[in-house]
Amino acid sequence: MYNEPVLFDDHPRGSDSQGLREIADALEERGIDAPSALYDEALELANEGHLGQARDRLRMLLCLDPHDGQAHLLLAKVMVAQGRFADALSQLDQAAACGVRPPQELREQIEAGRQGELGDSQGERVAARANVELKTLREEARRLRSENAYLEQLTWDLTRKVRRWTATSAVIALTGTLLVGVTLFAGSGGAAATTEATTLAAAVDAEAAAAAAGGVAAVEGAAAPSAPVAPKGRTYVVQKGDTLGKVAQDVYGQASRWTDIRDANKAALKGGIALKVGQELVIPE
Repeated sequence: MYNEPVLFDDHPRGSDSQGLREIADALEERGIDAPSALYDEALELANEGHLGQARDRLRMLLCLDPHDGQAHLLLAKVMVAQGRFADALSQLDQAAACGVRPPQELREQIEAGRQGELGDSQGERVAARANVELKTLREEARRLRSENAYLEQLTWDLTRKVRRWTATSAVIALTGTLLVGVTLFAGSGGAAATTEATTLAAAVDAEAAAAAAGGVAAVEGAAAPSAPVAPKGRTYVVQKGDTLGKVAQDVYGQASRWTDIRDANKAALKGGIALKVGQELVIPE
């Protein structure tokens, strides 16, 4: 913002005249009633709707005669018509200072206009605040949708591993049933059959146990995943307003690759997708 003072160092023209006073005196000597002529012109222009020209005439008049209360009052009415209520109130006070009593209804009209301006200003501030809050809510909703998609994928992976473990448990149960049947058969068929059945059952049981152990490990791994090792690659420092999709668009040219960045930074993001300004992300190749 520019705050340097303005220097009025121009050279004067060397005149000792009092300007407006001499103009007013010269017009009066020639019999020209300039204030009255300017007042009448301003009134006519105002009635025709030429408010800007009427205002200029009245300002010229007040330059010649600053104590013309009627001119101040008419200028106040012109400014009310222009919707400039603060300026109108100032002119109304100057008219009163010059001995002209302003109409009460005009003052009430000006006060009502000023209240309307204050109300409009307050409404604009409320609307601006509401827009900011709405933008924040939209960003939060977008973040929650992304997290929900991640959780749905994680749930699906866990469901598949649980199904695999269930199938393994069924194999173990079936193996136990076969073992009991073979044992009973071996008891009536001789020692050789018993040895063969025991060897077969042991082999099946060992295979089933290995499968079960693998299933349990898979479920435990899904329930409590270890922190992934961040792949080697570039790094990116989070800026204000960044999201995973925006970072993916910037570094890859594809916002859909945000999951690559998320998976490479699970430890730093603590399983979420919210970013912090200044946070360093690993960008996988």
